[in-house]
Amino acid sequence: MLFTQGDWTRLENRANGKTADQYLYTGIAQFPKKLSDDWNLISRVVWTVPSAPVNADRIDDFSSQQGAIIPGSRPPSGAAPIDVFGGRTTDLGDSYYVGLFSPAEGIQVGEPGESFLWGAGFDLSFPTATEDVLGSGRWSAGPSALGVFLGKKWKIGALLQQYWDFAGDDDRDDVNLTNLQYFIFYSLDETTSIGAAPNIIANWEQDSENAFTVPVGIGISKTFQFGKVPVRFGAEFHYSAIRPDSVPGAEWNTRFYIIPAIPSALIPILN
Repeated sequence: MLFTQGDWTRLENRANGKTADQYLYTGIAQFPKKLSDDWNLISRVVWTVPSAPVNADRIDDFSSQQGAIIPGSRPPSGAAPIDVFGGRTTDLGDSYYVGLFSPAEGIQVGEPGESFLWGAGFDLSFPTATEDVLGSGRWSAGPSALGVFLGKKWKIGALLQQYWDFAGDDDRDDVNLTNLQYFIFYSLDETTSIGAAPNIIANWEQDSENAFTVPVGIGISKTFQFGKVPVRFGAEFHYSAIRPDSVPGAEWNTRFYIIPAIPSALIPILN
């Protein structure tokens, strides 16, 4: 699967009521590789292009918690008031790899045809951002886990990722961040679903009142067939029911995505 995802996030500084918009393009290539008759390696390669409401020429350094963007997530909160920033910086952000080892066969649960799938592995973060304000400046890694229930109507699950820094620019802040992307979808018919896949962010380098961003959301997606390639189009709206109190954080987010399922025969490495 090849994800093309765009996020429009309204950032709010609750301390003074100031707001600013942040944009994020995320590309995700996700593909399985058969390791044996019993196991697969599911790889997820992520690249980002953020557009932050800050002027890179006026800011020499920006902490990882202000600029780091975790795969598929909305940007975490920053430490400086939004109203001190001016202009906009848009360029390449950090990149990521997630590897999940998963059984080739799911566990049958519920009614016939329903199953539970799981995977466990690791994630890596690469400081590829071209500007300090767009990335963490740190190499990071940690464990990952995935669990998914695939029912006839419901698809429910979550992807958990933890990042700790281990190398990089010593002048940049430490990274200790958890990203939990949960998803709930209900199939209206064979091609149309409602639901959402927001990202819960826990920034453990912040104090308790500013550490958590917990969104809820709703959206709709529909799959169209283009020749032999099914392509899913979707839109979601997320509202942060819990967000930082005294530093800028995400108030709401609008997400659009296009996901074609590329036949594995077209990619030799998958065969």
